[in-house]
Order: sequence, then C-alpha cells, then structure tokens
Amino acid sequence: MTLTMTNKDSGIPHNLAIIESGTAVFSGEQFAGIATEEYTIPALDANKTYSFRCDVHPNMKGTIELVP
Repeated sequence: MTLTMTNKDSGIPHNLAIIESGTAVFSGEQFAGIATEEYTIPALDANKTYSFRCDVHPNMKGTIELVP
C-alpha cells in the first residue's frame, strides 16, 4: 500500500508512524516541508483500527480505520 503525505509546514520536519497495541508497525522517514513524501506501508489487517502519530510531534495523532 502506498500513502502520500504532504507536509505544508515550511522547514518543519514531520513523519508518519502507524501504531498497533503500543508498537510501531511502520515508521516513515522524517522530512521537512513544504514537501510531499510517498511511504510504502506494509500490508495491514483489514477491519481493524490503528493509531498514527508524528514521531517529531507526538501530539499530532489520530486513527486509521481499514475497511475492505
């Protein structure tokens, strides 16, 4: 699966980490904005909800719900 992330914060690094049960199942490279990065995500289980966060700014977080 490919995920495209756009960082609109000029000069500020961000990344995307996908979390399952407190453990990162994916952690993308940090990149400074303004830029776009394509992440190749490993296969994740459908019908499941994962957490995500920015490792640089852990208060930037949310959930990803995978549906078939």
